Amino acid sequence: MATARHSHTGFPGGRPVKHLVKQRSQSVKRPVKQSESDGRGSSVSAVFVKDALRCWLRSWKRFVSIAVITLLGVAVLTGIYAGCRDAFLAASRFYDQQGLHDLQVLSTYGLTGDDAAALRRVEGVETVQPERSQTVTATVKGTKKTVTVQEIGTEGLDQPYLQQGDMPSKAGEVAVTRQFLNDSGLEIGDDITVTPQSASSTVLAGAGDKSNSGSGKSSDGDTDTVGASEDATTSNNEEEEEQSPQFPTELTITAVVLDPSDLNNPAGYSGMTAFRSTSSEDYVFFAPSDGVTGNVYTAISIAVAGASQYDTFSDDYDAAIKTVADRIESQIQTQRQKARRQQIVTSAQNTLDAAKADALKQLDEGQQQIDSNRAELEANETKLAESRTQLEQNKASITDGERQIAEGRAQIASARQQIAQGRQRIADARAQLESGKAQLTSARQQLDAARAELTANRSKVEQGIAQIDQGVAQLDQMLQLIQQADDLLSQLDPNIDIDSSTWQTVKQLLTSLGITVPDVPSISSLRQQLDAKQNELQSQRSDAIKQKTELQQTLDGTIAPAQNALDQQNAQLTAKEQEAAAGEAELNAKLAELESNAAQLETRSAQLEAQAAQLAGGKQQLEEGEKQLKDGEQQLEDGKQQLEDAQQELDEKRSEAESEFAKQQRRIDDVANARWYMQTRSSIDGFSSLKSDVSSIESIGRAFPVVFLLVAVLMSLTTMTRMVEEDRGLIGTYLGLGYGGVVVSLRYLLFALLACLFGGGVGLLVGFLGIPAFLLIVIKGLYILPDVRLEYDWGYGTAGILLFVVGVGVATALACRSEIRHTPAALMRPKAPKAGARILLERIRPVWSRLSFLGKVTARNIFRFKSRLLMTVGGVAGCTALIICGFAINDTVDTIGVKQYGQIYQYDLMVVSNDDDAAAMRKQVKKDGRTTETLNLRVDSAEMSNAAQESETIQLMAVPNNSLNKLNDMVTLEEAGDEGWFGLSNFFGASGGGTVTLDDSGVIVAQSAANSLGVHTGDTVTVSNGGSSRAKIKVAAVVRNLIGSDVYISERLYDQKFAAHDIDSSASDGESSTLTWNAMLAKLKGPDGEQAEYADRLGEESSVVKAVSCAHLEATFKFDLMAAVVALIVGLAGGLALVVLFTLANTNVSERVREMATLKVLGFYDREVHNYVNREMMILTGMGVVVGLPLGRWIGGLLTAALNMPSLYFEVEVHWYSYAIAVAVTLAFALLVQLFTNPVLDRIEPVSSLKSVE
Repeated sequence: MATARHSHTGFPGGRPVKHLVKQRSQSVKRPVKQSESDGRGSSVSAVFVKDALRCWLRSWKRFVSIAVITLLGVAVLTGIYAGCRDAFLAASRFYDQQGLHDLQVLSTYGLTGDDAAALRRVEGVETVQPERSQTVTATVKGTKKTVTVQEIGTEGLDQPYLQQGDMPSKAGEVAVTRQFLNDSGLEIGDDITVTPQSASSTVLAGAGDKSNSGSGKSSDGDTDTVGASEDATTSNNEEEEEQSPQFPTELTITAVVLDPSDLNNPAGYSGMTAFRSTSSEDYVFFAPSDGVTGNVYTAISIAVAGASQYDTFSDDYDAAIKTVADRIESQIQTQRQKARRQQIVTSAQNTLDAAKADALKQLDEGQQQIDSNRAELEANETKLAESRTQLEQNKASITDGERQIAEGRAQIASARQQIAQGRQRIADARAQLESGKAQLTSARQQLDAARAELTANRSKVEQGIAQIDQGVAQLDQMLQLIQQADDLLSQLDPNIDIDSSTWQTVKQLLTSLGITVPDVPSISSLRQQLDAKQNELQSQRSDAIKQKTELQQTLDGTIAPAQNALDQQNAQLTAKEQEAAAGEAELNAKLAELESNAAQLETRSAQLEAQAAQLAGGKQQLEEGEKQLKDGEQQLEDGKQQLEDAQQELDEKRSEAESEFAKQQRRIDDVANARWYMQTRSSIDGFSSLKSDVSSIESIGRAFPVVFLLVAVLMSLTTMTRMVEEDRGLIGTYLGLGYGGVVVSLRYLLFALLACLFGGGVGLLVGFLGIPAFLLIVIKGLYILPDVRLEYDWGYGTAGILLFVVGVGVATALACRSEIRHTPAALMRPKAPKAGARILLERIRPVWSRLSFLGKVTARNIFRFKSRLLMTVGGVAGCTALIICGFAINDTVDTIGVKQYGQIYQYDLMVVSNDDDAAAMRKQVKKDGRTTETLNLRVDSAEMSNAAQESETIQLMAVPNNSLNKLNDMVTLEEAGDEGWFGLSNFFGASGGGTVTLDDSGVIVAQSAANSLGVHTGDTVTVSNGGSSRAKIKVAAVVRNLIGSDVYISERLYDQKFAAHDIDSSASDGESSTLTWNAMLAKLKGPDGEQAEYADRLGEESSVVKAVSCAHLEATFKFDLMAAVVALIVGLAGGLALVVLFTLANTNVSERVREMATLKVLGFYDREVHNYVNREMMILTGMGVVVGLPLGRWIGGLLTAALNMPSLYFEVEVHWYSYAIAVAVTLAFALLVQLFTNPVLDRIEPVSSLKSVE
């Protein structure tokens, strides 16, 4: 009935297909040689090629569809990767150019030249650069700002990047950052004055504070050392006086530089990295070594040998750095920490002893002055009492003055007569005394002569006795020798061996006794001589003892009594002499007394006459004296009070001094070993923020292309399947003509691959030029990256195209294979229509009966053609999911600040101070009167590690025992919820648990910290308190937290684990505990703006290190880089959605040309045909949107899980209007596609379409 569909495809003469089939059926009966058949099947004729080209030109829409989808996929796959790679390469080149350190050693007590020398000896260390810095204060537009003045290294490390001007080269010159110039309004050449901050936290103070609080920097158990000479070097340097770095204070700006450790762009700065910054300074200056004093270094930068050959952001670089860091840690760290502690303790002890001696000296001088004043006051008091007595006496004397004068004259006359009589008696007594003295002198001379004679006799007798004792001793010695010789003779043999040692000894003894030894000795003869000698000596001894007895009798019986008698006479004579001397003295005294009395009488007489003249003026003088006396008594009382006050003040100062000295001594005794911190580049805020930001974008770039690839494969399968089905009869013809299946498949494979290669090529241009340029514009708005280049990665670009080529090629091959496997005859016959079947909706009678006729037709068309249903719904769902995924990331990042600072943190202000200034900080906050509720805390920058030894920097927050419940008023401690399906967040977000209360069972860990370490409730973690103490602690709960790595611990548990000294854990109130509460959480009065302003003002106080307003953080938290990338992803996803919908719509129309022609023949107007087709498309689009919304939410959770960075936990959030926008965009694209498909429907000719064989 109908002619062949492809009669116009260029076959010779336009012969009908049935004629060719007839010829083919006839030729089958004739045997065909194998070689001939193979040659025809493997060759490709020019006609075949031309026909293929014409077919491709007619299918240009399909070509464009595949190309655009591939373009988008390759652009996303390579563009984000290339942009991140270019940023990483630019940063790496910059870091290498400026010599950014690979490792940097910091210490709690500073570093010395000995530390640098030890580091140089470690294998793998290429360059060691000691660095000095000082924290100063500069005034910027009336506001005091904290500035760190950094020494420009001399070894080529950490060099600032010159942006403008000339690098400083001499003392007083300085290079500043662009941020400082922007804020201060200064220019190059201007002068600035800086003020060094008071060194309240010296090395010892820092050590004492950390020891007091159980915090400070900790040491990992390091062992062994490098170099045995370090001990000697250390001991020598201990004698040197240490001095902290001091920089000039009058500075001239010579250059604008870029700090290599901080690439933040001051012109485009946003709050995206503020939450990650641990720095308390506002600006950094760079000064040359000239003019810098001090021999204590704040840091030592290290360049690792061979590290520059690796990409600084690669794992190989991290491994190389870790090797050297571990070597330093294991070889020298422990010894250098201990040596540094000894230096500090020795220096501090000497300083303390000197200060103690000086203070005690001043106190003693003060006490001496008070005692002197007291003695003077007592003397004045005595004088006042005497004056009072004298005054009273004068009063009495005036009354009876005349009577006393008369009586005095009579007494004087009588006394003069008595004095004359006394002089006579004294003269008589003196004559008698002189006579007695002469007799005593004669008796003394006789007594002295007798005593001399008696003394001489006594001496002779005593000498004789001594000589006799000496002789007796000699005789006893000789008798002992005789006894010894006799004993030795008894030991000899009668035939004496004259050569034996015993005989020689005997011979010597006999010779010493004076006995002659014959040449032929005889024992018996010798014994006789010995006996004779013994008898002689004993006789002499008896005589000597007899003589001694006689002499002793003489001494005791004669000389001793005479001596006693002389002694008695001498005593009597001496007593009489003393009596005579006393009598003479008495006479002299009486005579002097008489003369004195005579003079006094004359004086008294004159006084009596003068007193008579003074009686008239005496009364007036008495009145004046009374007044002066009262004034003196009042002054005396005032002086007493002042003296008591001074004594009390001195006692208080002495007590305070003793207490302070005892405290300082305890701090010295408790000083822990110095703590070394070895920081890699990842420890630098600028480096880590750049790495984490770009890496997060890179992770998105790895995830999104997977969805693009799946959509591309799905669309390619749909497009090529329809294309192959349309050419079904033609494929059968070619197969019937002897063309092989591979050759026929190439017709379609080449079409798809060319489209893929074309789109991929354009996608590479966009991916390596367009998207990176866009990303780098955004990145440059946040970071300054000198020398950024757009570089092509041949390997990655080729792999990106091949990935899509393989995916699209496989999909095309599957479409071809499904048709080529049939026989040519089956392919040339019309494809049998699918058997009609009742759909599920028909079985629901109440619904089905209410549908119109066209509604039922639409429902059957949708559900009977399941492949079309799946392809359309899947394509639309994928595109919708991509849009939702982009919005999910954007909404998640956009709300993280609001959730953290507005919901989780209930407090309004956090204030942190140094330990020494903690009391002053609390006093200042209380004085301001802006708080409604406060909570004191101990905050330490610490470290937490899991069982796998993976560590994370945390903020350890110790809470006083009686304020544990108060913590829940300041922070929402809500147990972290279930992560959902397959470890991902649930569709409606992670559901939180109940409220958690801090107790002594363990620590409460923030979800952001727990997530990065894989820690869960009940696990055991190792926590350092920022000092030398480390402890294993159970995780009592993991609480919801999005920003920061807070870990809460009770004071009692802190005491148990870290051994804080003398802490009464049961009674601590956050004020009286010896644990220093160096931070405070507070709720403030007033609106958010006033709270932020108050935090800024409070941060300028000298006692405050940092004051943070949650309202300010909530308002300024941004993630601009992520927002830009999300906008790019959403734009590309929208473009993909438009292409997918266009492809599906065109495929749908091409599949149903005969159906549309039938409708037109049946009398349907064009608009009704439009509605008929578009209704199905909109329903399928709606179904795809319904599937795509939860799918996008699920994929969004997957991507945000991959985005989680240290100190950040992304809690997936999708706003309702984001869902609405995604639905509206997808439906808008569907309506837009209808504008393109409606003209195609209008161009369908009913007659020609119904003539084709389907």
